[in-house]
Amino acid sequence: MAYIIPEKDKTLNDNPDFALYAERKSPTGIDQQLLGFGVRVQGTQRKSGYKAAVGDLSMELNGNEGVLYAPDLRRSTGYYHAVPGKSYCVTVELTAPTARGTLELSMYPGSTEEVANDSHLISMDTFQMKAGRGTYMIKGIMKTSGKTIYSDPLSNVLPTIVARARVNGVDSVTLNSFVISRVEDISDELPALTIGGKRFAAKSTPGGLWLAEMGNVMRDARTVVETSTNGISSWLISKQDIDWQVRNATVTENEKSLSIQSIRNLWGADEILVAPLFNTDEPFIAKTTGIHSMEIYPINRGNKTLRVNVREASDSAALVVKSAKKPQSVAGVVSWDYSNGLVHALVKANSRIELTF
Repeated sequence: MAYIIPEKDKTLNDNPDFALYAERKSPTGIDQQLLGFGVRVQGTQRKSGYKAAVGDLSMELNGNEGVLYAPDLRRSTGYYHAVPGKSYCVTVELTAPTARGTLELSMYPGSTEEVANDSHLISMDTFQMKAGRGTYMIKGIMKTSGKTIYSDPLSNVLPTIVARARVNGVDSVTLNSFVISRVEDISDELPALTIGGKRFAAKSTPGGLWLAEMGNVMRDARTVVETSTNGISSWLISKQDIDWQVRNATVTENEKSLSIQSIRNLWGADEILVAPLFNTDEPFIAKTTGIHSMEIYPINRGNKTLRVNVREASDSAALVVKSAKKPQSVAGVVSWDYSNGLVHALVKANSRIELTF
């Protein structure tokens, strides 16, 4: 079952009204950390260059330039995902003491592999600021260079978007909000999901959701999901026939086995975690370290022994099996031991491991 949910809030970026920030004491005073943004003020130290408060951001420029990035360029890979060919908007509410300063707004693309920079602009415009509070906005169509998940089904690269506000010509300015948002695209097409090339039409419900029956799909390690909706929406897929959960890696479900093909979590200490989603006293592979490709034959699939075919692995690869009893034999490993209900084994690539209980 797939649930398609209409989105009312089109905002992409975190903390658009500057309500979230942290303060910490340092040897030089109070160090402020504004969440979701990077702030640069030329000619002044960071701690004295801006002051965050709930609902606004005051920048002391003293005739210098001030720049606000969403997100901080040092963290721009991974934030904020954008779809090529779709329209986006940057809106800034700003209070200026005089009408002599300028505000430059710009958007530019990056990706989860490449930090964004202004060599590939999506949109840019410069505004003469008016005295008092004013609203300034630019729009542009997201574009990318290189392969992403939208142009290559085998790619892992997600395109991202960054916005920048550059202030010049005033001594101080107060930013009241900074929003990156999607521009809603309206069509007469009824909501649907296309999963692995097969289209599933959705039906509306009294609660405002759209539901689509998907049947027996998404059992492969990589499945392309495309949405067709009237406006902006998000989707959630619920499946009832899952017996194993694999974390940090892609997995294909076969009749007798689980084929794990690659680690996707780059920050997971080279670990793959496996957990049954049913009550069982049978032994099972619980964790591997340094194994990058393998096939697991769990006992609950009708296999007589617990087996693992290790295809690719590092020199220090290992696995952990949870078992209430010590195995009678463990074949195909470099070494193993059993204690506290766990089998720990060192393994190597191109090996076939069998545990008999």
